[in-house]
Amino acid sequence: MCMATYLTLIRDTAFKIIIEFGSLLMGAGFLFTHRIKLEFSQPPKNPAKDFSFGRNLRQCDVVLDAGHGSRISNVHFYVTFDHHRNIILIDESTHGTAVTYSNQISREMRRNFEWILDLNREGDRLWEVEVYVPNLKGLSLNLVFSDHSTCKEEYSARVDRFLANCLSTLPPLHLIGLDSPTADASTAMTPRKQPIYLRERKTGSGALARVYLVIDVSTGKQYAQKEFHSMPQQATLREIEILK
Repeated sequence: MCMATYLTLIRDTAFKIIIEFGSLLMGAGFLFTHRIKLEFSQPPKNPAKDFSFGRNLRQCDVVLDAGHGSRISNVHFYVTFDHHRNIILIDESTHGTAVTYSNQISREMRRNFEWILDLNREGDRLWEVEVYVPNLKGLSLNLVFSDHSTCKEEYSARVDRFLANCLSTLPPLHLIGLDSPTADASTAMTPRKQPIYLRERKTGSGALARVYLVIDVSTGKQYAQKEFHSMPQQATLREIEILK
């Protein structure tokens, strides 16, 4: 059984998660689809974290539970907006989260890391984004974003009101002090702080290297990345000195 979850941005909704159980070949075959809607009008359980994903039913808006021995934290990650109104995912788990963009990055787990989910590409296209958490029995979150070009002002106003309300609302008393991870800290992976870059396209190629336009997934900033061909060490060192 193929399982996928679609996180969709629509006009009146913050995000919609569609857990889709792929075609099950039972006789004529059936397609089972389940939907969970997270709306602007329905505030998250903990406004300080916005929409939380994890295994704790009291803390999370979306519960991810893989059963006994799960490596999913009470609050594994949460989804919110940054000051540019980008949709972002922030990990605060013990064992990490991975986000891939159009099959790049290969499910690299990071802890305490931030990803822009609706990251723009050239030509105003969006990346095909998938979110993975450890030991979730093959479930991935496939994100699809709607076009708000016809209602930009209304959508922006909704985002601003949503964020202002979250900032001004105190978390419920039963959630205060419940943010600690559940797994043993001694088994946790070391968080990686170096940036993650996506390759947008190749911009040039020479005798020594290829040059790519890349995007930082945490900031959206663009950079030039040089990838060296196989060449003698001395030539490589000379090229590095030139780049300095």
